[in-house]
Amino acid sequence: MNKSAELIINQYIKPDEPVIIGISGGPDSVYLLLQALKKTSNVIVAHINHKTRGRANTLDQKFVEGLAKNHNLTFELHTVEHRVSGNQEQYYRRERYAFFEKLREKYKAQWILVAHHLNDNIETVLFNLTKGSFLDGLTGMEAVNHRRHILRPLIFTTKDEILTHLHKTKTPYRKDKTNDDTDYSRNRIRHNVIPELKSINENLEQTFAGNIVNLQELKEYFDDVTATWIDRNHHKNYLSLAEFKKIHPILQKNVIYQLYAHIYGEGKKINQKHLEQILKIIHQSASNRKKEFGKTHYLSIQKKDGQKVISITRKKGEAEGKYA
Repeated sequence: MNKSAELIINQYIKPDEPVIIGISGGPDSVYLLLQALKKTSNVIVAHINHKTRGRANTLDQKFVEGLAKNHNLTFELHTVEHRVSGNQEQYYRRERYAFFEKLREKYKAQWILVAHHLNDNIETVLFNLTKGSFLDGLTGMEAVNHRRHILRPLIFTTKDEILTHLHKTKTPYRKDKTNDDTDYSRNRIRHNVIPELKSINENLEQTFAGNIVNLQELKEYFDDVTATWIDRNHHKNYLSLAEFKKIHPILQKNVIYQLYAHIYGEGKKINQKHLEQILKIIHQSASNRKKEFGKTHYLSIQKKDGQKVISITRKKGEAEGKYA
C-alpha cells in the first residue's frame, strides 16, 4: 500500500468500522477500495449512474455491482434521472455528495472515502489558478475534511502509482473515454499542460505535493489570524471602516472572504476579481453604496454613531445569516 494512503487510513479508520466509498469503476476508486479493505471489510460501495454515456454507464454500474458482490460488500446505487440548465458538473457534484452523505447517515458511518489522488490535486490547483481563485482554490483538496466527513487517502498517491499497482496485480477496472476529451478544461490541463511542466521538472508531482502542504499550512495560520481579527472587530452586522483600513490588503481580502464563507458555508463563488471589486467600494468610502454579497446579502458603507462602517445586511425576504 502507498505509505501516505496507509497512514491516512490507519489514522482515521478503525478496524471493521463502516465506511462509505464512492466507486465509479475507474482505476482510482478500484485502487482505493482495495486499500480500504485491508483495514475494514465493512464497506458500503456507493455508485452513481449519471446516464450521460449510454451503454458505458450501464457497463460501469454492472462492473461495480460485480466488484461489490465479489467482496461480499453492500452495494448502493443512485441514478441521476434528470438534467438541469447551467453548470452540469457542479450539479453532478452536489448530487454525488448528497448521496454519499445520505448513505453515511443511513449506515452510521464516520467517513466518506473518495478517490482523488495527487494528480487530481495538481490539476485542481492549476485550474483554480487559471480561473483567478482566492487562497482556498490555490491550496487544493485536503486529505481530511472533518466538517463534511470526507477522507481522501490517495491525495499523496500519484496516478502512475495507482496504475502500476493495478497492472502488476492484473486488477480490472473501467475506463471513461471522456477523460481523454480535451474539449474539457481539466483534460487539457492533464494532457497538455502537465506534460510540459514535467519536461521542466520530472519530479513535478512530489514538488507540487510539498508546495500544496506548505500553502495549506500557511492558509491555516492565516485563517486563524483572520478569525481573531474578525472576533475582535465584528459587531453584529458591521465592521469599523477605520479599523478595516488599518490592516494589510491581503488580510482585508481574507476578512471579506471569511465573512462570505460564514454566511454561505463556503467561499468558492467569490474569487479574486470579486474581492477586488468589493475592496474598491470599501476604499471609496462613499456612504450608502452597496454591492451584492452573494445571493442573499448586500455589503455597503453606512454611518453608525457618526462613524463609517462596513455593513453586511440581508436582502428583503431572506433568512437570517450568521453574520447578519
